[in-house]
Amino acid sequence: MRNIFKLMAILALAGGLAACNKEPEGPADPSEKCYFANAVDLTPIGDEYICAYDNSCEPAFVAFDGTKLLPVDGERYYITFEFIDDSNTYFFYAGFSAENYGLEGWAYGFGVKKETAPGQKGAVRVIYDDGNLKFEKTLTLIADPTGGAEAIDLGLKTKGGKTLKWASQNVGATAPEEYGSYFAWGETTQKTNYNWLKEGDYKWGIFDIYDKPNYGMTKYTIDVESGDGLKALQPGDDPAAVNWGTKWRTPTIDEIKELLDETKCEWTWDDEKKGYFVRGLATGNTIFLPAAGYRSIDLKNAGTLGYYWSSSVHESNPSHAYYFAFSSDSRDWYGGYRCFGPSVRAVTEY
Repeated sequence: MRNIFKLMAILALAGGLAACNKEPEGPADPSEKCYFANAVDLTPIGDEYICAYDNSCEPAFVAFDGTKLLPVDGERYYITFEFIDDSNTYFFYAGFSAENYGLEGWAYGFGVKKETAPGQKGAVRVIYDDGNLKFEKTLTLIADPTGGAEAIDLGLKTKGGKTLKWASQNVGATAPEEYGSYFAWGETTQKTNYNWLKEGDYKWGIFDIYDKPNYGMTKYTIDVESGDGLKALQPGDDPAAVNWGTKWRTPTIDEIKELLDETKCEWTWDDEKKGYFVRGLATGNTIFLPAAGYRSIDLKNAGTLGYYWSSSVHESNPSHAYYFAFSSDSRDWYGGYRCFGPSVRAVTEY
């Protein structure tokens, strides 16, 4: 049976300000954040919100679609949180915003206990009622699907000059040393058979070098005349974006080449952990890439070789996409069949 409980938060104006470590300045701006102790960040992912695992982040401001909420008696706000959750794993911290501080609506944060599985969903209904105005909003909450991944600055850049940060662990992993999930290129879920010999084996076609255009590929065909001309993964086909939210994506082959550049990154093999520590020479920050192998029918080369997809289809053969691979004594980028299942290490840009 679903557990439903309510908590009426009646916050005095003075008490709310005392909990705030940073007072917002300037005009109303939904990106402004007032930092509350022991609050968590709500990051939008479509119509849902990702909850952090710990209680060290800041809350997100929600302006209730622009509806201005006025304090009751000029002093207090009244808001009800109705939690709807099968496992009672959610906790919350709430604050407020006021017209004289340049913000409208309510600020609130939610978190989940550390034992909550990544991607587990719950819901909360937020009700404001000052006696005259009543407003309700139901939010779907998701336990952080990244498993607590951090964005690490190695001093690398995107093609457009933005700071490119690499995830601290693989998509599907909950720690840097874990292998995580394996994906065919352009697919977003794991499976048991990484092949493309019959209908349904591979999402984007059956491999055919002789009788079909674009080697049988139905999407990401490079050539505009015989296909779609797409050369890079779209967000809906990107396992990083789909599984972790659109803040994240699979790196391009150019971004992988930069990671492999020994003038920018130092690669050190760890024979005990079976993988590489990669240190950005500009920042000194480090990520770990496990030799996770790859999947076809079963897992191959785990502990000895690492294979990681790029988001870029091969420039001349649409049945291939670019990836990088390494062993204890070598590393480079290659083109390989889109049907096989390497790892994905996500990136995000700032």
